[in-house]
Amino acid sequence: MGKTCVPLNPQRVVTIDPFSLENVLAFGIQPVGVAASSDWLEDRDYLRDSLLNIETVGDFTQPSLEKILTLKPDLILGLTEDKKIYSQLMQIAPTILFDFASSGQWKDILMHNAETLGMTDVANQLMMAYSEALLKVE
Repeated sequence: MGKTCVPLNPQRVVTIDPFSLENVLAFGIQPVGVAASSDWLEDRDYLRDSLLNIETVGDFTQPSLEKILTLKPDLILGLTEDKKIYSQLMQIAPTILFDFASSGQWKDILMHNAETLGMTDVANQLMMAYSEALLKVE
């Protein structure tokens, strides 16, 4: 969506899409805010404990700009389907949106989030562990 200066070590990350949420949690980052639908969360019991102290800032389809603003994020991660509110998000904090076509892009989104957060080593380790787990299943 343009050039954005991302802090070297963001401490107050807000995610407004499910992929970025799962990715930052996998990287060991505790976001300060997430946009998430209750239906989506109900299907992911494995995330329940990780989300206990994270503020919900609306639904993935309609994040609350006001709630995001109150959290004083230093980085916002989302998908280009949020481009209609991109200019408002950028007024709150640096915002990185990833072009999204299908859930089959999860690996691309993982690596994009990792590059944004300076965590490509962690993402590569996650991908190796994933590949090893797939081999064990086969």
